[in-house]
Amino acid sequence: MNRDPSAHGAHDDRQDLDRARADRRAGRQDPGPATRGALAVPRRRTPHLRHRWPLRLPKAGGPIADPGWTGESEQIPERDADFDELHLLPSTMKSVKVITRYSNELARQSVVSLDAALKSRLVTDVAAKVDAQLFSATGDGVTTPKGMFAWAGTQEVVVGGALTLDHLLDAWGKALSANVNMSSLKWVMQPGDFVALRKIKDTSGHYLLTPDPTKDGVFRVWGSEVIITSRVPNTGGATPTGRAALVDFAEIAVARDLAPR
Repeated sequence: MNRDPSAHGAHDDRQDLDRARADRRAGRQDPGPATRGALAVPRRRTPHLRHRWPLRLPKAGGPIADPGWTGESEQIPERDADFDELHLLPSTMKSVKVITRYSNELARQSVVSLDAALKSRLVTDVAAKVDAQLFSATGDGVTTPKGMFAWAGTQEVVVGGALTLDHLLDAWGKALSANVNMSSLKWVMQPGDFVALRKIKDTSGHYLLTPDPTKDGVFRVWGSEVIITSRVPNTGGATPTGRAALVDFAEIAVARDLAPR
């Protein structure tokens, strides 16, 4: 029986058309007869541009000057409100980066998961570096973050000698006069300074500072929780002294670059 080659070609074309329609409905693309069986290179996506400007956080400025008392049917005076902003992550800010190399032989001969151990070690060291900078008294805010004891606009209590409970009460009073949310304040001090305060006793020989009965191992001074860390630096000079801070961490903004270059 003779077959019509043109009919066979039309049948193949219909099959190709049906296959192409099915591929489009399924979300697949037919590479075409010229590229079938060859390696197809997908089209690259256009990379998203990361802005290099500082991160700006708006904040309220100073209070409105003299709102005034206004009676009924009297003209309400106009007052301008001041606004301010915080600049975080400038383009000049450096990042904490580290790289560690190890050989394939070391990875094969290690009795533990070497990549997991190195990852844990690197994360711990980087976190310690960032924490030390946060509690430090250095940093310019341009290339390195400013430490807590280098911030401007804070209140200070001058301590001439050893840190006492009266000095902490003076700091607590300054925060109270500044209308700070006292319920969220926390003390930050070195272990040595806290131990010296912990040794203070009354005339009956009882310690004045006792742990919080509602929380295990938590101490409070004048109602505020105490954070003990050795990363709080001493003052400089010939006779360095310790430092302590009364902080509301809810008012601290920390910006992180999750994809540094």
